[in-house]
Amino acid sequence: MATFSDDDLDDLYAMRISLEALAVGIAVPRMSEEHLHRIDRLLHEMDETARTGDVEQWECPHEAFHRALVHPSGPRLERELALLSDHATRYRMAFVTWNPLEWQAGTSEQHHKIAEAVMARDPDAAALALANHLGRTALVVLSMASPRFEPVRVRRALSAVCSR
Repeated sequence: MATFSDDDLDDLYAMRISLEALAVGIAVPRMSEEHLHRIDRLLHEMDETARTGDVEQWECPHEAFHRALVHPSGPRLERELALLSDHATRYRMAFVTWNPLEWQAGTSEQHHKIAEAVMARDPDAAALALANHLGRTALVVLSMASPRFEPVRVRRALSAVCSR
């Protein structure tokens, strides 16, 4: 496993916030009913596995959920976001390990909010909910790992997405 780096997490999540918010905004209007059903099934699978407390089992539908959110955005964005998500795994797992109760309660609520915006076919609300979710994950992990670190990039990415 790679070492934990505050700067890397700040860069990585700033890129994810910016690109994933863009991608979901493009994807939502292009989603078919079948695609929406897939997102709903993945959300329920995440809820079920979260109840068991099995983080590794939860990670599979979680990753698939995030990839499904951006799937119709286009292959280039999907590839870049898959790479960023793969790199973010160690930070995501740190969050889950350090704060299991928050993981089980907080992330479920956030994922449901993202899905609700997608199901309502509201690309702006979906982008905002997704950016807030990613930003919260990054900020919580950084606050636990390095309380004095100032995540300038994450805050800037959040500001850019939220000001639209």
